[in-house]
Amino acid sequence: MSNPSWEADPTTRHEYRWWDGEEWTEHVADDGVQSLDPLTGAENLEPPKERRTHAPGATAGQGALSSDQPVQLASRAARFGGRLIDLAVYFAFTFVLLLVLHFTDIKPIPVDEPYDADLVRDYAESVEGLFWVPILFIALYEIGLTAMRGQTFGKMATRTQVVRAEDLFQPEWGRAPSLGQSIIRWTLPAVLLVPAFYLPYIGEILFLLCYLALMWDRDRQGWHDKAARTLVVMKP
Repeated sequence: MSNPSWEADPTTRHEYRWWDGEEWTEHVADDGVQSLDPLTGAENLEPPKERRTHAPGATAGQGALSSDQPVQLASRAARFGGRLIDLAVYFAFTFVLLLVLHFTDIKPIPVDEPYDADLVRDYAESVEGLFWVPILFIALYEIGLTAMRGQTFGKMATRTQVVRAEDLFQPEWGRAPSLGQSIIRWTLPAVLLVPAFYLPYIGEILFLLCYLALMWDRDRQGWHDKAARTLVVMKP
């Protein structure tokens, strides 16, 4: 038995293939991007002859791989599942904020009044000046948790993690993004949403494309991931 490591693919179909210490696996890598290529069993492959502590030749911006185990990019379902949980956190905070405003008589919710569209609009306009409070909460929540541990509550629940793309194949692999990267990651979608206040649908479309880009991107990166040079992977 030998140590698990990335080795030159003995089938020659890829640059690297993962040796788990006992046998060759389906995990392969090309240009720093991991994928799967199952073996048929007919290859009759020999064990690797040379040990390597980490795979060479990586460049910033490529998919992440570890020297200890194959790293799996977070699935699209996990990415969007985590985002939905984070949205639930935002709505919960806003709901609690409105309750506090109501029960402290700062901005009472007109629950005793008959429903009327004008009444709802008037109440919304009355709390418009507090719009910055949930925005500040979202910024601190996203930026703070991402910089500290690479995980919001949504990512914790879906066992995904944001990591630095430049750590590809490096001993530092797995570090959470820097504060600057975390700020860029949150700010880009927010900036793209700004035109929504001036041009109907434009801001909303740009905001959605920022996240939906991971659906067709090879490294499953949204625009915010690419701008911040981060990857989202499954947490071991």
